[in-house]
Amino acid sequence: MSYASAGSGDRALQQSARSFRPKDGDSAYLQDSRDVSEAVKKIQQLAADIRKETSLLSSAHSWAGSKKKVQDALHSGREIMEEAKRRLERFSLSGDGSIAEQKTRGFMQQKLSENLMTATKSLEAAFHAFEKAAAERERRGTAAFAAGSHSG
Repeated sequence: MSYASAGSGDRALQQSARSFRPKDGDSAYLQDSRDVSEAVKKIQQLAADIRKETSLLSSAHSWAGSKKKVQDALHSGREIMEEAKRRLERFSLSGDGSIAEQKTRGFMQQKLSENLMTATKSLEAAFHAFEKAAAERERRGTAAFAAGSHSG
């Protein structure tokens, strides 16, 4: 799964991104835009991975591994989201550009912020769906165990 490599690799990427800050406003704006867009994609992939684990719950004999994977994915997604939020907060709206260019940057910041929020909501919804499915599976398993112990 794609989130198996999330975490330390993402932290190394974030660390290198922090150490490399472009000097001019245009370069910083472009770098921040790319980084936030990439964060949105990663969060969307983590949400898809959680949905996949949810669909596998009904067929898995032991779901403890799935639960750990999902919790790791959620944790990674939240870390990525926090880093992307920090980038959006310092989003470079200043620069040598015209008023029209500054407005365009403002619109881009708003769009990236909306995309990040949508991806984060999708991640949280996928996690809650997993929790619900896991609880239902556990309930069914407990009920089946209780029925089996009473019939013997």
